[in-house]
Amino acid sequence: GELRLREACGEEFFFYVSGGFLEVQPLAVTVLADEMLRSSEIDREAALAARHSAEQVLTSSHLFSERDAAKLMLVKALAQLLVIEHELASHKRSIR
Repeated sequence: GELRLREACGEEFFFYVSGGFLEVQPLAVTVLADEMLRSSEIDREAALAARHSAEQVLTSSHLFSERDAAKLMLVKALAQLLVIEHELASHKRSIR
């Protein structure tokens, strides 16, 4: 999913995270993720290709295992694309 970090000055940073744990304490938040990418590290074209590939498998495969793997791929690709969109929207708001 998406992790959004807002600094005290108001600047926002966006990350894609997958798996792991989140611990919230009164003065600190700790993220232990299996996978974490800054918005700038996400390859938009690869995420779009993964989404397209997953959608094809979901419409054509009769095997549960293939469809389950495709669902996971689709969810990850959509989450990465959402992180990119939120980063762009935040950047546009800060320019104004």
